[in-house]
Amino acid sequence: MLLTYLSLAKPRILMLVVVTALASAMVAGQGDVRLSTSVLLVLAGGLASTGAAFLNNYLDRDIDGVMQRTQSRPLPSGKVSPGRVLLVGLVLIAISFPVALRVNYMVALFTLTGALVYVALYTLRLKRRTSFNIVFGGLSGSCAALAGWFAVTSQLSLVPVMIALLLFLWTQD
Repeated sequence: MLLTYLSLAKPRILMLVVVTALASAMVAGQGDVRLSTSVLLVLAGGLASTGAAFLNNYLDRDIDGVMQRTQSRPLPSGKVSPGRVLLVGLVLIAISFPVALRVNYMVALFTLTGALVYVALYTLRLKRRTSFNIVFGGLSGSCAALAGWFAVTSQLSLVPVMIALLLFLWTQD
């Protein structure tokens, strides 16, 4: 059952979000990032990303059930309850907020923005309507770079914008 829930977290996306946030924090701190900041950043980003992935799975369960590539996913195959996936997704995102606030409000802002863009824009609004949905999926991931940057400094510069843009462009491929 643990592996079933892990698959709902979309581990590849989760790792991308966490590594991006940490890398951006390391650049901002010039290699010097407090361990407590790193742990909170990873925890907040991981919780929000996992929650957003759960909500994405919940919202896409109908179309996943009719596509051969996605029919065996946990929700369309009946391995997990849709209500439980919805509840866990919402709780994970809700928990991510106070964790991110322990770092600072900018980390909380970008962590929640990333989750919101992924769920509301990418999944709900665009995924079924246009192939441009991937653009907003990339935008969601770029928020991790900004969260990582602001975990260490409050100074906006071209560097975090370039990191976010690089990630955004990379996800468009």
